Amino acid sequence: MLIEKLSRSCPDISMIYVMIRSQKDKSPENLLDEMLEDPLYDRIKKEVPYFHKKIIPIIGDFNIKDFGLSESDRNMLIKKVNVIFHIAADMQFYENLKISTIVNNDATATIIKLAQDMSHHLKSFIHVSTIYSNCHVKHIEERIYSYPINHKHLITFARNLPENIFEEKISKFSSQWPNTYTFTKAISEGLFKNKHGRPFGIFRPAMVISSASEPLIGWIDNMYGPSDFARSLLLGIIRFHRCNGTYKANIVPVDFTVNALIASAWDVDQHGHTDNVLVYNFVPPVDGPTWNEYIHALLDINKIYPLRNAIYLPLMTLFKHKIPYRFCVWFGHFLPALLLDAASICIGRSPSMWKLYMKVDKFCKAIEPFCNTEWTYSIDNVQSMWDHLKKEDKQLFNFNMMEFNWTEYLINHYQGMRLYRLNENDSMLKVSRMKYTRFYWIHQIIKTIFFFIIFWIIWFMFREMFYVYYFSNLFIFCLVGGTGFLGKMLIEKLLRSCPDISMIYVMIRSQKDKSPENLLDEMLEDPVSNTLTISKHNIFVNHCYINLYNPQLYDRIKKEVPYFRKKIIPIIGDCNIKDLGLSESDRNMLINKVKIIFHIATNMQFYENLKISTIVNVDATATIIKLAQDMSHHLKSFIHVSTIYSNCHVKHIEERIYSYPINHKHLITFARNLPENIFEEKISKISSQWPNTYTFTKAISEGLFKSEDASRFGIFRPAMVISSASEPLIGWIDNMYSGLSGFARSLLLGIVRFHHCNGAYKANIVPVDFTVNALIASAYDVRSQYWYDQFYDLYYCNYKNMRNNEYIRINIMCSKKIVLKNKYIYYNTGCPEPTEYLGKYALLRKMFQTNIAMMYLMMLAV
Repeated sequence: MLIEKLSRSCPDISMIYVMIRSQKDKSPENLLDEMLEDPLYDRIKKEVPYFHKKIIPIIGDFNIKDFGLSESDRNMLIKKVNVIFHIAADMQFYENLKISTIVNNDATATIIKLAQDMSHHLKSFIHVSTIYSNCHVKHIEERIYSYPINHKHLITFARNLPENIFEEKISKFSSQWPNTYTFTKAISEGLFKNKHGRPFGIFRPAMVISSASEPLIGWIDNMYGPSDFARSLLLGIIRFHRCNGTYKANIVPVDFTVNALIASAWDVDQHGHTDNVLVYNFVPPVDGPTWNEYIHALLDINKIYPLRNAIYLPLMTLFKHKIPYRFCVWFGHFLPALLLDAASICIGRSPSMWKLYMKVDKFCKAIEPFCNTEWTYSIDNVQSMWDHLKKEDKQLFNFNMMEFNWTEYLINHYQGMRLYRLNENDSMLKVSRMKYTRFYWIHQIIKTIFFFIIFWIIWFMFREMFYVYYFSNLFIFCLVGGTGFLGKMLIEKLLRSCPDISMIYVMIRSQKDKSPENLLDEMLEDPVSNTLTISKHNIFVNHCYINLYNPQLYDRIKKEVPYFRKKIIPIIGDCNIKDLGLSESDRNMLINKVKIIFHIATNMQFYENLKISTIVNVDATATIIKLAQDMSHHLKSFIHVSTIYSNCHVKHIEERIYSYPINHKHLITFARNLPENIFEEKISKISSQWPNTYTFTKAISEGLFKSEDASRFGIFRPAMVISSASEPLIGWIDNMYSGLSGFARSLLLGIVRFHHCNGAYKANIVPVDFTVNALIASAYDVRSQYWYDQFYDLYYCNYKNMRNNEYIRINIMCSKKIVLKNKYIYYNTGCPEPTEYLGKYALLRKMFQTNIAMMYLMMLAV
């Protein structure tokens, strides 16, 4: 471009000597003629037909000492040359440091020496560097900087030291620069540091790309830097790059650069022999395109003028951070390359994609530093040079970019690459567009499949965060209190609804005549009842149902999950014994394996001895918390089952831990060490706010969690739990000794006929199957929302809240129908035989009616 511009715009130039490396099979003249066949010279061939006669090739090689110049050529240059442009450089970013030093530093030193021999008639010597030669500073001024190693020492080391020793010795100096090119170009500038009083100048262009207007629009003959990146992008090779898209793409057109270069030689001559070497920073103005604008402009034009040789749909995602970028490179560049190479091998072709992407990756790493850093520049010398040009020269050598049309230029830049470097023209457009459309739909399909796979992987890995089912299937459970009413239902529900559960450890109290396995087998044969529905109040009618069948709680799971029993492991333990009476091996096994704990065990006797209730409900809970703390590296959830009445001393019960009048540690210590009467006397004034020992000790047990890690612990407070609503059997219940179930039994047997109760108040009851479902969900919720304190108050909350009098009425109503229609009693523990029961019921009914009648008559008499 410089030769063309000088020859066309300055036709009176006497001679241009061009240094060319020799080749064995071609003479310098032949090499020059080949260069002049480029379309770049079509215009000058018309305007200045004999320009080539002024271009004289000189054989020289920068890798050879003194360029290998013959004595005659050297003397000719010294006598005749007035202006020197030193443009040659090794631009390979990762070139061997020794080679780069010889080409970029030693050769520059040789040319300076040659220029000094021309001192009597030399007008100007311009050394072309790069704006990135001083990229180790943020603001680049138009001056020569100081560098950590003297150029003479560097050249001496390069000439005399072995390659490995040289690189090891220099690496500590070159670490401030991203590559050998910028480092050696910086040191080459240092060669001019003390060249005072000589017509020397340094020209630092930004990244030079295709021409804007002359002699051809969009002309380019190499694909370095941004042009190489653009080619890889438009061919569909590069799809990801680490780059801050908001930073300026530091690009300048080659014709503007050459104009500024010629003007700088003139400006050096105008300044004469100055004390300091003039430096020119030629960079785009502040309104130049950003990387985002540069890339999007190319992609937009590519949609209209796609490339026939593209291997995929051109697209680009920029990353600021390294980790996501490298992830996408591996899965978006290297993995497809491996798959394509594997396919090539299978069909007998030579694999090439892996090697291609290794080169591409190396190139991307090389340009990363220039895409992720933004510099500021001083351009005083360039601006002053422009201001001093005459109007005619400004038109002829225009390099002012203040009003440059970047949109039009980037279109021309794309078309220039397409035409001059990729050898594609408009005659290929029809095929190119068909190929582009095909790539577009292939990309959409691949993208859909990819996102589906990613979504599936995320869902599979974190499905326990989204679904209770998958959450439960992943872990090993421990149930303390698994043989009680709630525990039996919990075991059945977990193993039936989450059949992939690894194991459930159930703590069981030992008995002298039965092994834990026998006790567990007996529990799994527990009798229940399956019934039909005859009322809109399903929960409560089923609660009282009787049927002719007598199935078991675990009958359904035995059919659906035949081998569920193998997953239930009994562990001998007793809440009345210190440390639960666990053996060391059992304790270690639980610590190493268990991920989720449900602590259900409790002493529910309302008027139990306070000491016993404290040991079972408080001390045992403290022991289990300690056990859970030892599982901290893998414990996911610990749910402590309390009761909604643990805080019955307040009217509005919130989902939080309350403060209690005695510390749990003190209560446990007193229970363990004080005699029973003294203990009860000491605690009675504290527990007076609670109606019984059960609710008091359950409240204190909640206080144990006050200072625990909220990310793993939760407290579940159910209301009064009664029979199941729907699963696994309708109306199942296994005890009638406490709460409303005990009250209902006494009522239905005719034992209780009067009760101190406000019938208008709510009957605070919940079905056991709903309770268990909420209990499992609470463990999931603790795991999923680990940054909150977790409390779960479960109570009956239908729109038709049942009141106490309604509950009693429905029980009595159902008892009449069931006794008349069915043969067997629903719950047959401690009850008379059916025929005996029917007789007693009829007798009691007759007696009741007789008494009413007599009372009625007596009232009438009164």
